[in-house]
Amino acid sequence: AVLAIGSAGTVLVFGLFNGLFLHPFPVPEQDRLMVLWETSPQWNQRRIGVSYPDFYAWRAHNRSFESMGALALWGANLSHDGQAQRVTTCVTTHDFFQVMRLQPVLGRCFTDQEDRWDGPKVALLSTGLWDRMFARDPTVLGRTLQLEGEPFTIIGVLPPQAEFPNDVDLWRPLTADPQRERDHYSYV
Repeated sequence: AVLAIGSAGTVLVFGLFNGLFLHPFPVPEQDRLMVLWETSPQWNQRRIGVSYPDFYAWRAHNRSFESMGALALWGANLSHDGQAQRVTTCVTTHDFFQVMRLQPVLGRCFTDQEDRWDGPKVALLSTGLWDRMFARDPTVLGRTLQLEGEPFTIIGVLPPQAEFPNDVDLWRPLTADPQRERDHYSYV
């Protein structure tokens, strides 16, 4: 378990480092963005992802930043109309798109009601996935696809610059229960 967490953490940290420093996010006002980390002296770690409960506490008591959003990257199995593929997903808080100044090219972003443990299962497609799986069909909104065997309703399509940091195909709300999710970490 420790090896798996360490490996996953290394991949995520490299992806984020690559996206932030080697290939910066293609979004407006990059100079106003900050990445926040936690430290873990007992593990001799200077930078680790932020636990969900800590992020929710930071956001609730924020007095320094205009807004805060969190994200975590996952791989997932996606199926729709008999097509199945492995995709890179990004789970994120509803306010992440405000932080990044991103607007969908079709549909809308997540709401705070969808960013809850018991919220509706919705998804945003990358432009690339919209093109590959739906041939840029503008009637894609409202359709359902299966992500890890669970139904998610498509509510929007994000612009090409939203595919950072690791060629993200699909976005879904970070629906963690801060009281239960003590072991999961994200980037803020």
